[in-house]
Amino acid sequence: MKFFKRQKKNNMELDEVYRLLKGYYRCSNKEGYPFLFMSDDFLNTLHWTQKEIETEFDNKLVNMLHPEDRSRLEKNRDSLKNPYKVGSCQNVIFRLKGKDGYHWVSDSYSALKQDSAPFFQGNITDVTSFMLDKEKRAEERNQMLTALTMEYSTVVMGDLMENVVVVVKHDGHMYDHGGLDDFSSEDKMNYTRCLHDFYNRVLVKESCPDFLDILSPVPFMNALLKNETVELQYQIYPNSNGYESLYARAIRLYDEKHHFRFVM
Repeated sequence: MKFFKRQKKNNMELDEVYRLLKGYYRCSNKEGYPFLFMSDDFLNTLHWTQKEIETEFDNKLVNMLHPEDRSRLEKNRDSLKNPYKVGSCQNVIFRLKGKDGYHWVSDSYSALKQDSAPFFQGNITDVTSFMLDKEKRAEERNQMLTALTMEYSTVVMGDLMENVVVVVKHDGHMYDHGGLDDFSSEDKMNYTRCLHDFYNRVLVKESCPDFLDILSPVPFMNALLKNETVELQYQIYPNSNGYESLYARAIRLYDEKHHFRFVM
């Protein structure tokens, strides 16, 4: 702000400086957050003119928000009305109504004061394609998880970062729990220990000599990161009557700093 004030003293219009910031907008702290300024890029992102926004949305940011996002944005902005937080920056992703439908935007905004009047300034970036792709991948994984649960006789879910695994379904019987987060500590088993126990006691080693190399935590994570799925065919000794051929498919659910979830 000091920079912009210096520019204003040098007879540069403040709004012209802001026009250089892509996606920039400014709105009042009053009810509905009436717009004080919208850059050309902000308007072009949503395919409206300033006059159309004034007419269609009563010139208020809240009227452009997707109904499901309004309460969340209100809560975020209320937290910045605290005098001690003035000037601090927030980032939030929400949907704004464009002429061609809702756009997912990432908004980096802050609460400021000018002549004792509080206002918000922000800078939006269109992330619609990323969010839609993310939703599509999540839906595909949900469908695959459903298919695994319905079609496979045994289903396990694990976290390779935490090195734990739980049994979701065994011999066609579903266990009454919803996932790793819902499990008590005694339900979770050590993934590496279970893997080696299976290898040493049940697996026909000649049927899949790379079994441990494929399913040990680090190579398993790398394979799932690269392909999102891993498929295996192997044989086991279920009893004294011979061996049984099996097919397994593992799917990466998600990965983050402390977790790497999969289902198999």
